[in-house]
Amino acid sequence: PPLPASFPSSSSSSSSSSSLKARSPASLESVRQSRAWTLAVSPGKSIMMTAFMLYMSGRSLNIFTITTTTGALVNPIRSMLSTRDTFDRLESKDGLLAQKACFVALNLFALSVGLYKLLSMGLLPAKAGDWTGYVQLWEGEEGTTPI
Repeated sequence: PPLPASFPSSSSSSSSSSSLKARSPASLESVRQSRAWTLAVSPGKSIMMTAFMLYMSGRSLNIFTITTTTGALVNPIRSMLSTRDTFDRLESKDGLLAQKACFVALNLFALSVGLYKLLSMGLLPAKAGDWTGYVQLWEGEEGTTPI
């Protein structure tokens, strides 16, 4: 039976598979670098959505705010801890230091969005009044001096 017009013929599929096998090492390295950069900037794509979710959750303590803030803090940390695993399959002889640094920097920025949310809710001790429990009070000596 004849194949529909949208299906490739068998001769074109064999030529495309042979062209994949015939790629030069430089071409494969450029594809690896491109995919590594795609992975490196992927945390940056979700920062605005996370910030919007944190904004919409409000400043009060409720289950929705706690859930979104926990996600905004845990996900970048988990992602930074798995940086080596994320880039492992793309590792090459040149290394991927720039891509890994970009990946970690964007995750640190995403983490700072979650920390800012904690600060705006008053859960991070950032003001002098938050530390007054640790201040030692000075007790002066009482006494009189003769005139």
